[in-house]
Amino acid sequence: MKCQFLDKRLNELMMMVLVRQTENYDMLLHMVMTDMKLLVVEIETADITTDDVDKVSCLIDVGRSKQ
Repeated sequence: MKCQFLDKRLNELMMMVLVRQTENYDMLLHMVMTDMKLLVVEIETADITTDDVDKVSCLIDVGRSKQ
């Protein structure tokens, strides 16, 4: 039971946030893995740097995890 919990927690931590900037378009693909659901959000970046978007994404994910 304890190993299953640790495996699940490790999987959640590894898949929490994946941000990848595409070369063809000025947008980010933001993928979040939650249990059995995979959510994909496209965000147009305009002049926002990747670091700024990472911070916003992390804050949103922390807020959702508390709910």
